[in-house]
Amino acid sequence: MAPFDVVVRGPKAPAPLARLHGLPYFVIAQIIFATNAFVLINWYGALGAVAGLGLGVMGSVLDALVSNSFGYNIIVLRYNGFSDWSVLGAMTLALLGGQLMNVIVIEHLAGPMAVADLLATSSYTPWTLFGVLLNLGMSEVVFYTGHQFLHETCPELHLMHHCCLRPTGSTNLISDPRDVAIELGGPGALLIMNHFLLWEEDATILLLSYLFVTWYYTLTHHEWLATYHIKHHTRLNAVYTVYINQPGDARRDRIRSLLKRPPKHLLQ
Repeated sequence: MAPFDVVVRGPKAPAPLARLHGLPYFVIAQIIFATNAFVLINWYGALGAVAGLGLGVMGSVLDALVSNSFGYNIIVLRYNGFSDWSVLGAMTLALLGGQLMNVIVIEHLAGPMAVADLLATSSYTPWTLFGVLLNLGMSEVVFYTGHQFLHETCPELHLMHHCCLRPTGSTNLISDPRDVAIELGGPGALLIMNHFLLWEEDATILLLSYLFVTWYYTLTHHEWLATYHIKHHTRLNAVYTVYINQPGDARRDRIRSLLKRPPKHLLQ
């Protein structure tokens, strides 16, 4: 029995926890994100990070139980040559890598005081807001460059992620580790570099920028929100940006010709 057999259901079969589909699951996912960042890692360090990993696993399991889209994506992944074990391994590495980055930024570079300062209005100076906005703008450029590179130059690294034709809350974990390093590692590294080179180790700028970037990247895959990034998956368009809906040159995209859509009888 393959690991994901239990979550592959017919399109007309109700999901076990279908009542939580949509807004309820979305709210639960936001609670998990906030609890991990503001409570577990911030207050309990390494032990909190381990507990946060447990919450992340629970969130992914819940995602597979509230919607049939997760199982649909597994069918597409299998049809394109990705075994369940390879997908599970990629999800595990993405979860571990993301949590490691959370610990580095939230606990070590920013620290508990910086998290507490987010509640103080005095932390939000014009300089702070300028720093955050510049960080976001620069991270958008880095993300766009990496995302475009994956679509046009190394599509085989990005194929696993785009087999998720119906994105869900866990889709950001279903990526080749090299894809994650390029597409998400780039913006993360940029924020850390700016922390030392531009902002004189201003923890508030770093924390606000990092939390917004990581939070927003997870939001884009929630099917209930139906963001324009969802269309990037369903239609395989050439919009490589995150914050603005700016299409690139679709003629140079190589994912569309690489990805194989399963015949209808496999989706029944």
